[in-house]
Amino acid sequence: MTPTLQALTTLLPVLYLLTTFFYGMELGGPRAPRATRCRHVCSTMLVVAHLAWMYSAWSTLGHLPVVDLWSTVSFAALCVVLVYLPVEWITGAPTTGVFVVGAAFLAQLVASCFARAPEYSANSASPFFAIHVVTIVLAVAALLLSGFFGALYLMLLRQIRSRRFGVLFERLPDLESLSKLNRGSAGLGFILLTAGLNIGIWWAHEGAAKGVDYSDPKILSVLVLWVVFGLIGSSRWLGFLSGRRAAILASTAAALLVLAVVVSFLPLGSIHES
Repeated sequence: MTPTLQALTTLLPVLYLLTTFFYGMELGGPRAPRATRCRHVCSTMLVVAHLAWMYSAWSTLGHLPVVDLWSTVSFAALCVVLVYLPVEWITGAPTTGVFVVGAAFLAQLVASCFARAPEYSANSASPFFAIHVVTIVLAVAALLLSGFFGALYLMLLRQIRSRRFGVLFERLPDLESLSKLNRGSAGLGFILLTAGLNIGIWWAHEGAAKGVDYSDPKILSVLVLWVVFGLIGSSRWLGFLSGRRAAILASTAAALLVLAVVVSFLPLGSIHES
């Protein structure tokens, strides 16, 4: 690993932690010190530093450096932040950021601890591989955000039903807003996953892999989750899922998605076999 990559690998968890801290101050209420400018500066530095890591590794390898579990976890952390920041800007509700960026911090911390120098992969040199992976990881980030907003919806709903109104009730968006965020993130993830899956299937059939075995449990699980999140994303217009049911489905599917991603890297064969 080059000195630049090593320095950035060490710096990234620190920037994620600082950004999480400034987002956490948003939960302090009106009497808490304002840290809006610090939060914006820190989140910008975080994105720039992580993109610099990607560029440096890409320049060294000659292809997208997302080639193993830990580089994928690191890239997923970046994608979660990239998907969340526009959501925060649109909704104007940064109070959810401490949970989102906090989870990204934990992912990046683990990735940095186990990081190793990215290795060259012939299949990864294809530009279609880069498009496929970037689209898929962005989709995963959006779908995880859907599950996160679904979990927040259920947490807030439980507080309302038990009549225990704590700091989360006061500072989080209302149930309707969380439901829209849940369904909207699911819809975005469904669109990105549709594009990523089709690019990957086309790339595999062009000879990049031995073929696509649609009976493979790993592929079947992804296809099932694709259908589930598609139903969640479209439920707002079709009107067949209540906010509570959509939240339960999204949070459960997001947990299964994490499991599916981890299993895909286990030494049991890979979806991207060459």
